Amino acid sequence: MTKIDLPIQKEEKDNTSPLKPDFKWVGKMIIILISIGFILYISIVLFSNFFIKNISIEKEREIFGGFFLDGNEKIFDKSILGENLGELENYEIYISNDEIPNAYASLGANIFITKGLLKQAKSKEEILFILGHEMSHIKNRDVIKGFTKSMPLTMFLDFLGINFGDWGMDSGVLISNYFSREAERQADKGGIEFVNSLGLNGKCATVFFEELKSNTSKYTEFTKSHPIDQERIDFITKNSKHKEKKCNDFKYEEKN
Repeated sequence: MTKIDLPIQKEEKDNTSPLKPDFKWVGKMIIILISIGFILYISIVLFSNFFIKNISIEKEREIFGGFFLDGNEKIFDKSILGENLGELENYEIYISNDEIPNAYASLGANIFITKGLLKQAKSKEEILFILGHEMSHIKNRDVIKGFTKSMPLTMFLDFLGINFGDWGMDSGVLISNYFSREAERQADKGGIEFVNSLGLNGKCATVFFEELKSNTSKYTEFTKSHPIDQERIDFITKNSKHKEKKCNDFKYEEKN
């Protein structure tokens, strides 16, 4: 009888353990995740640029104009600030029933100003500068840029089952909060140019910001989205025209 030796496949021992992880596998996963992140970033940039290029402010207002309204806002009577308000006449301004001083531009090209800020302001120039600042965020497409850049990421995270609640559609995305320092500077530039165009003394607006700077704890909600420093105040002062003119007193009277 002939003896036949059958090949016996040796079982390879897996030496992988928490103390000896498979670094090759980890490295591959890191490369894959970086690649996905890079592709996602490029896609977001392309989507954002395409979206903004093809959606005018008028179209944005038509599509999203009522998106951020909850029915409790009052329409701000712009006539109390003057008869001819230039570009501001083209924007809807709403009073938010909030005692915390704040203002923001929303998706849909609307501007919101809180009751608390109106009560705090001492001059029309302060209000007009702030409204001009928020109007500039809309004109510079800062709000819709933030929205279009965050929307694909939110959808991707939803696809992965990662849920941050309402974060993806929160005010940080839909309103003019947490913009870059350069975006804030450009909005300040637009705000002071707007006040100048009305023939008013833009330096009057610094009174409000000086108070914010000296009492940041009282105005936390405003300062965390609109950082105040001396450089910003100096910028407003330097670019103000008509400094010889007096500030126009303002006192907000709430209507029922």
